[in-house]
Amino acid sequence: MHKLWIMVAVAGGLAACESAPLQPLASVTNTASVVSKVDLTADAPPSIFVAKNACLSFHAKVWDRSSPPVYLPNQPVDWNTASVPLTFDNTTINAPSYVTRNSNQAVLVCGREDGFGSFWVVSDGVTGTPGMWNIDVGNPVQSLSVEGPTRMHDNQSSAQLDAWALDQWGTGKDLTTKAVWSSNNPAVVSLQQNAGQEWATQHQIGTATISATVYGKTAQLVIKVLGVASVDVTPASATIHEATTTPLTATPRDEEGVAFTGKPVTWTTSDASVATVSSTGIVTAVHWGQATISAWVDGLRGTATITVIADNVSGYYVTSLGGAPTPITGGGTYDLTPTTSMQGTAPITYKWEVTYSNGVLPPQVVEFKQGTYELQVPDGDYRITVTVTPRQLYGTGYPTNFTYPVCTGAAQPARVLASRAGVQPGAKRPGQPPDFHEQVVAGCNKPPPV
Repeated sequence: MHKLWIMVAVAGGLAACESAPLQPLASVTNTASVVSKVDLTADAPPSIFVAKNACLSFHAKVWDRSSPPVYLPNQPVDWNTASVPLTFDNTTINAPSYVTRNSNQAVLVCGREDGFGSFWVVSDGVTGTPGMWNIDVGNPVQSLSVEGPTRMHDNQSSAQLDAWALDQWGTGKDLTTKAVWSSNNPAVVSLQQNAGQEWATQHQIGTATISATVYGKTAQLVIKVLGVASVDVTPASATIHEATTTPLTATPRDEEGVAFTGKPVTWTTSDASVATVSSTGIVTAVHWGQATISAWVDGLRGTATITVIADNVSGYYVTSLGGAPTPITGGGTYDLTPTTSMQGTAPITYKWEVTYSNGVLPPQVVEFKQGTYELQVPDGDYRITVTVTPRQLYGTGYPTNFTYPVCTGAAQPARVLASRAGVQPGAKRPGQPPDFHEQVVAGCNKPPPV
């Protein structure tokens, strides 16, 4: 058995039938056929141009499968056009056509109409290499467009551009490498070619018009380079307990609301004694209060409000009650007015719990309310214990007990013996605080309560 080889050669010129020097290209091998490979050679690369009504002359050369391979000049080669603009041997049929020639015979490939044409050859089931020859005929571009982004972010390095054309037959073709490219504002967007591709590179915020011209047609693409216009922080507000954490997310956006990626974010807090924030947006609650957490991107700021709460606020309690004497020597109603150790953020509300030692009245409980408390004092000889617990925006304070001796007979001057808490008003207690503060009062010729 012999090996069969095919060689195709092309030479430029109108209606020419001359052989061009053979230049072997890559091979395709099909072991099931007689033909070893089909080589296509030409003076031009496999994407060439021919004027309308002009022809190019091609030759085929076929080799068998022997070693060394033997050239077979009479091996049949099938020539096929895959698109309308091309015909063989200058025929007038403006449609895909087909001819068979021996490998030693020239074939004219002619451009009959403007457009993007292509053809291919095959012998004994082996397709020539390269498999398809693309030929632009005359003025082939019916329409041209520049494909690429209409917006770029100012931290985006570059984007690929393509010049895409359509001929009158609706055949599309990428003409990027054949186009002449320009930017009307290279200070904003410049152009570079790399590895057969066109690239747009942004340099600053602004607008640039990119133009591509090929075969007499020009297309344009307007690229807008955008910077950060706003910063969204989510969640915009959060309430957390002391010694806990919560994550925040910052999203920078351009003027059209499109999110940026890859922009660095700087986090800050308005009050580190209340809440701190890490470089990644993790907020840690330090002490009750309120802090504003800010996310900064390119000088623009987004914020979130963090409220820190506590079940008991250290050092926060009622230091005294006004409105009733100690001891109480006359029955009636007394308006009690509390004074707290820390005023903080108004309004302050109080929980009132009142007990009577002789059961003359049942225990009284009034949940947190503003203002004074009306203490009912029936006549008699007993003690009243008033427990006051303050609460405001950032948590509940510690309860404080006040004891009022009641004697409707001859009253003796009262005296304060001690403060069992031993903490100065307004001071923050070290370590674990006691459950309450208690003012110990003696009077009416009675010893201090135990």
